[in-house]
Amino acid sequence: MLLRDGELLGPFGIMGGPMQPQAHLQFVSHLVDGADPQGALDAARFRVQDGREVALEPGLWPYAEDLRALGHAPLLDEDVHPFGVGQSILVAGDALVGGSDPRGDGQAAGY
Repeated sequence: MLLRDGELLGPFGIMGGPMQPQAHLQFVSHLVDGADPQGALDAARFRVQDGREVALEPGLWPYAEDLRALGHAPLLDEDVHPFGVGQSILVAGDALVGGSDPRGDGQAAGY
């Protein structure tokens, strides 16, 4: 559950074993930067692995050389499923705004 100024913002969750806390941090970071729930779930993710290895989804591949220059070992990963799959519903004024991760098979819908 996310709170903003002591008020409920809404629930979210991202599955993914050891990727889960990394994906949670990346999702919330995108929200703080102004993304809506769908945009925050759509954003490309990275996954810190053993040693200095950092797996990158295709959207982050342009940063591979920057990571290498910092001493990391970037891995360009085409399989997006291991980067976690999540959903979110957040309050936006008098409305609810949902998002469903494109890495999975769900969808956000209201009625």
